[in-house]
Amino acid sequence: MQLVDRIAAHRSELTPAEIRVAEFMADNPHIVGYLSALKLAEASRTSDATVVRTVRKLGFDGLDDLREQFAVEVIAARCVVLVGSGPARSIADYAAHRFRRVGVWSVAAGSSGRSFADELAAFAAGDIVVLMSYDRATVEVSVLYGRAAALDIPVVQLSEGVHTVDPQCAVVLGVGRGNPGYSPGYAPTVVVLEALVLAVAASDPDRSAAAGAVLDELRDQLS
Repeated sequence: MQLVDRIAAHRSELTPAEIRVAEFMADNPHIVGYLSALKLAEASRTSDATVVRTVRKLGFDGLDDLREQFAVEVIAARCVVLVGSGPARSIADYAAHRFRRVGVWSVAAGSSGRSFADELAAFAAGDIVVLMSYDRATVEVSVLYGRAAALDIPVVQLSEGVHTVDPQCAVVLGVGRGNPGYSPGYAPTVVVLEALVLAVAASDPDRSAAAGAVLDELRDQLS
């Protein structure tokens, strides 16, 4: 159920302050994905306790559950395109493989410079982009957002700083990398992507089971 539908369904149960929190989250999903309960409270002019109560009244276990559901609702797509540059490109390849394992067609992208044009040209309506972008926007990221907007493709951005989040994204998932100026770590990124894959798999168990059955059959034939 979309967040706006949850708000409509539970509106009579919410206090005025809780309605303010709910409407703020609906209007700013990219911020919800990153900010803590305290920061959401400051942004919606309420308290962190009010934020937590609102999230639970809307049927979520907590903020992490809400963020996960935001992303899962977005990933109802023809193809999930994982985009990562540099070391993150290998993670994009891995995550795309994991999505395919649960029956969701997925590809990886993340070339630099003019080579990225070939990957952007393959985007199509009905796709969804999961973008690993942690620093200030590069030319590639800026052009990607333009291409996504032209095709009405939602972008889920993984980022570690609120100042690097593009407001054009559908939702952001906050991911820390330790000390990126010295030697950034990507373990948290892998954990977040694994959780996203598992949540998407759980959202359609029949599809995941069918994909697993095909894989098992093909493995038997190859044994």
